[in-house]
Amino acid sequence: MSFQGMSRFAAVFCHHAPCLRILRTALNEAGIDHVHCRSQQQALELTLGGKCSLLIADFALPDAGEVVQLAALLPPPQKPVVLALEGEWPGNGEAFQSGANRILYRPLDGGQVRDALQEIVVNGRKRAQRDVRTTSHSKVALAKNLAKRLTKGLAKDLTKSDRRAKERSGLNTLVYLELETGTLPAIGIDVSEQGLALQAPEPIPACATVPFRCLLPGTGHTLRGKADVIWTDDHGRAGMFFSHLPPTSRKLLKHWLSRSHAPAANAVRILLPQEAAAAFS
Repeated sequence: MSFQGMSRFAAVFCHHAPCLRILRTALNEAGIDHVHCRSQQQALELTLGGKCSLLIADFALPDAGEVVQLAALLPPPQKPVVLALEGEWPGNGEAFQSGANRILYRPLDGGQVRDALQEIVVNGRKRAQRDVRTTSHSKVALAKNLAKRLTKGLAKDLTKSDRRAKERSGLNTLVYLELETGTLPAIGIDVSEQGLALQAPEPIPACATVPFRCLLPGTGHTLRGKADVIWTDDHGRAGMFFSHLPPTSRKLLKHWLSRSHAPAANAVRILLPQEAAAAFS
């Protein structure tokens, strides 16, 4: 939750003209580039794609809560700081429950917005400095651990484990599940030709077949089809097997997987819970 390693870039999901004017002025004064998100999908794509370090969400919009909930599920390197806008004090608590880091209440005051942004920038710098120190210590510890593993003849296993962790990191695909209760957005954290693993903001029903659409990162294309829920848990995690993919979608998926160098050996593991997937590692 810092500006480390990224440009100081904000995604602004707000449609209230007076608030937008104040936010834009404060962001410009703070030197923070920003994009006005006109839809929930645009806000989610920017957030899940790791393209913003700050998310400003107006909870007067009915879809803002889902955007913030999904942002809160991201791992720290991609998780943005979330600044929420709520109605008059004391609000209803939805923003904090969704995972917001800071809340501003209407009517917005330019000075308060500037102070909040300044606090976010300062905290981001402090966090970046701590992360640099932590990374240095981690490298030393990793080198010592590697030396020990080498003496035990386990260097090959360590290399494979580290490579797999690297391959799995950074993949955050936006997935929409069409459930009987409505459309549920989720984060696709791993994809293969056979199916996908995902993280949703709420438990996914263990239903037989679910229509879905999945945005393939970096392509602008949408994968559409149906999938069977193989497993699900109380934390919103699930593994889904593609039961039907139209030829066009399957072709898009194969092309995208070849471009992203996704290893075929992971196909079975991706569909399983972590404890079961360990057997395929």
